[in-house]
Amino acid sequence: MGKNYYCDYCDRSFVDTPEKRKNHLNSQQHILNVKNHYNSFKEPRDILIEKLGNPICQNFFKNGFCSYGLNCKFSHVPYFQTRQESINYIDANYDYLIHKLVIETNMINNYQIVDKSRELKKQYEEKYKHLKKYVKEFPPSMALPPPEGYDFSNCAEWG
Repeated sequence: MGKNYYCDYCDRSFVDTPEKRKNHLNSQQHILNVKNHYNSFKEPRDILIEKLGNPICQNFFKNGFCSYGLNCKFSHVPYFQTRQESINYIDANYDYLIHKLVIETNMINNYQIVDKSRELKKQYEEKYKHLKKYVKEFPPSMALPPPEGYDFSNCAEWG
């Protein structure tokens, strides 16, 4: 039995042969997973601007909802004569668009909303929550650092 190939994007492994790897890398699911992975690091505004050249999402404009959200291949911004007018529309209606395309879609599809900074803070608090009751008993060198960091502006000069 040969080596196994593990795809991080799809979270699956299979026997590594050139034909199977090529088929997997060209599969629609793999391409979508790669796209979603890189889009997760982009701001929603940037994703909306990238899709300005695409046709308009008819479902979004007829029903006021798109089940694909920001993953939709169509644009969720009305057609304007210039690109700058479209960007101005995005900026003026950003809260509405995010509410419709991210929050409602995630609630309906049971996805988690990804906000990296909040998620990291939540992970930090969750990881150390069992230690909060002992904070006063720890010596200063073992106490949890505050999330905002320490203030070193009043430190004396050394040596």
